[in-house]
Amino acid sequence: MQKKANAWGMMTLYAEDKEKVTTIFECMKKHLRQSSSKDYDFVFVEDTHFFDETNGYTLISYFEGAGKTILHSHLEKLGKYCTQGSAVNAEEWEAKFEFTEESGEYDLLCKETVYFCHRKGEDVENVQPVETVRQSFSRNAYTLSHLTDYTTKDIARTLGLGERYKNSENYEEYREQCLRKAVASYRTMNNAKLTVAETERRLIKMFPFLQKEEEDA
Repeated sequence: MQKKANAWGMMTLYAEDKEKVTTIFECMKKHLRQSSSKDYDFVFVEDTHFFDETNGYTLISYFEGAGKTILHSHLEKLGKYCTQGSAVNAEEWEAKFEFTEESGEYDLLCKETVYFCHRKGEDVENVQPVETVRQSFSRNAYTLSHLTDYTTKDIARTLGLGERYKNSENYEEYREQCLRKAVASYRTMNNAKLTVAETERRLIKMFPFLQKEEEDA
């Protein structure tokens, strides 16, 4: 299977008590794994952690996923996958999937949170996400924002190099500031032995927009 998207994150599951939250988790773990197909592969990868709440119990576990589709499409079928799980059907529970996903095809990173809520007596097959929070941004913008103190929004604007911004009076000044900060941070975090010139060459290769354009003769 040629994987176009990879995801990793954490699931938080809430139920009435520890026994119920454990049973529901084992059911989800089994059916989400069994539902993996040639289009998507999903697995929980870490030990579980339990937290005793005032009115219930919380379980936390970590997972990974990869496939031709995005993880959200796989999670949307959670209820359908778990129709054979009596605990998932009978009990009241809430689940939250928080994850980061990368798409090699479009060079994007996405942070997403998907919430589920199941009430007693509800047909689990009909359970759908009650809320989704999603934020997408360029992988290069995400990386560069960690090398400078510019926001990902500012970096993404520059990476886009729209004609309006590219031709603005402030563009060259912004480019120089961004390059200087990126060089200083890169040398500090990665390799202090590199010269400024060597670091600039590496960064320009990673982020071509940092290259100063040749002036017309």
